[in-house]
Amino acid sequence: MMKHPNRIPVLLLTAGFFTAALFTPSLFAADEEKEAPTESAAKRLMKVMQVEKQMAPMWENMKGMQDAMLDQQNLTNDEKEQAREIMAASMEEVEKALSWENLEPMMVRVYAATFTAEEMDKMSDFFESPDGQTYVEKQPNLQQAMMTEMQTLMTDLMPKIQQRTQEAIERIQSGEAN
Repeated sequence: MMKHPNRIPVLLLTAGFFTAALFTPSLFAADEEKEAPTESAAKRLMKVMQVEKQMAPMWENMKGMQDAMLDQQNLTNDEKEQAREIMAASMEEVEKALSWENLEPMMVRVYAATFTAEEMDKMSDFFESPDGQTYVEKQPNLQQAMMTEMQTLMTDLMPKIQQRTQEAIERIQSGEAN
């Protein structure tokens, strides 16, 4: 039997927050009034930017952040294991939905709706250059550093989120209104 029955919902809420924060629709919003350029220009740009390859470490970073959050929770080993199982099931579904096979067509549409073919060709030319390839090669390190910084931020934020969540649960349980 778990000692802290309200912690698992908080962990799930937190996992959902991370998922929503990472994949917020505003990142993928397109300006529909712009003329759509060719798919080949968008595919070329994504290829030279190594978008598919760059996505792989993101999943591992996100899992690492979840593990770090669990370690901050004062959970028993059983509670941590239960939370990891729940988060793993959720992440499995997110990974399926956000597989490259699913993302590539959407990203092609978004790039094509956002940039002209000429703009994408110029960006592709840059990313094929030595300076552009330096950026592409260092992008995983940049992402890792950002995830580390986000982890620190979230570690500091988690107690506040938990406190506010617990207060809200207590208000709801006592029948209080906002």
